[in-house]
Amino acid sequence: MRLGELLIREGVINAAQLEKGLQRGEQQKVRLGTALVELGLVDIDVIARALSALHQVPAVLSKHTTNVERAVIDLVPRIVAQKVRAVPLGWTPTKPPRLVVAFEDPRTTPLDDLTVAAGA
Repeated sequence: MRLGELLIREGVINAAQLEKGLQRGEQQKVRLGTALVELGLVDIDVIARALSALHQVPAVLSKHTTNVERAVIDLVPRIVAQKVRAVPLGWTPTKPPRLVVAFEDPRTTPLDDLTVAAGA
């Protein structure tokens, strides 16, 4: 299933809104979710939850990206974060704690680069 189909099935958007989002995405060279958010048709957390369900990975919501400690951000050098399209968010409460990282596309991220950069 694709994102647009899921959003229609869940009643988040209708077919006309999907078409509007697809057109915007093509014109602006952005993905559908970004286009729908930019058009004000869907909240970013709704897109995050839908993508989470589609790809069977945890969702990164707006609340997860606020108040990230500088020390956590500094664990991954900017050049590496940009290369692997990742953002460190914090630590798990487990013992030992593990670094929590959000990825643009967790299916294609080169984890080795990130592991070395973060010193793990």
